Amino acid sequence: MAKPSLLDEVMATVESHRVGNLTWFEKLPPDAQATLDAVRKTYDPKVHRKHIFARALIAAAEKRGIPIAREKQVIRWLESRP
Repeated sequence: MAKPSLLDEVMATVESHRVGNLTWFEKLPPDAQATLDAVRKTYDPKVHRKHIFARALIAAAEKRGIPIAREKQVIRWLESRP
């Protein structure tokens, strides 16, 4: 097996020791993240109005006990989808 490059080794260490606070999404348990990711995949800025979509998502998540961010942060998260 090939030995990892110096860069690969450094980046693996750096990525596992991120500086800063976790985002609201990163703080969620994996099942909640998966649920919200599924919703985010359906978001289409050409079809949905971002503020209405974000408000609906926040309301539905809160009903289910999923702690979620405020509207502006949720919109940023929706727009940053992979």
